[in-house]
Amino acid sequence: MSAYSKQDSRDVVGRFSDSAAFWASFVQTVPLSPRAFLGTYLKEAVRLRRAGRLDLADARFEEYAARPDVSDIDRRKILTALLPHCQRLDDAERLLRLFGGDDRAVRAAHLLRGGTLPCHYLLFREMQQAEGDTGLHERVCRELIRRGTQTDFNHAALLCAYFDLSSVRATFALRLAPYQLSRYDGSYPNFCKLVAPA
Repeated sequence: MSAYSKQDSRDVVGRFSDSAAFWASFVQTVPLSPRAFLGTYLKEAVRLRRAGRLDLADARFEEYAARPDVSDIDRRKILTALLPHCQRLDDAERLLRLFGGDDRAVRAAHLLRGGTLPCHYLLFREMQQAEGDTGLHERVCRELIRRGTQTDFNHAALLCAYFDLSSVRATFALRLAPYQLSRYDGSYPNFCKLVAPA
């Protein structure tokens, strides 16, 4: 472990009632021993997030993300813990910008695991920016189909139509004509209506 005790780590969960106090403690404690503390702080972050009390736009969190000593493993842990709790597009965008790195396939994998509507939309945008990378488009489509929710199927149908992925063998209830595809460029509300109709 480290010089820090497991008891010190356990004392974090349930201790905070507001975002400012949490981030002040996070940036003072986690860099001292990420291996000892990051996982526990992320559990507390998820608890606060579920209670609607964690602000991901806190400047201290952004400063932490800019530290050169934050490892790729720790960045992955942060995305894995927090992306599934982002119901707002700006929060998911912020997390991906701060911790997602530059590898498009890795970013896509995080967004697939996140699974929220904002994650789906950001995944669609990642695929648009990967224009010409048919292999990545196909892998993402197949993973969406494998997961099998209606939102996943609708998203896969959009990707297949958008990128003309004829090699992906699937029958979709959702059918899109070419003239319809431009509606989803840059429009989060239109995207949501398509992949997760009320």
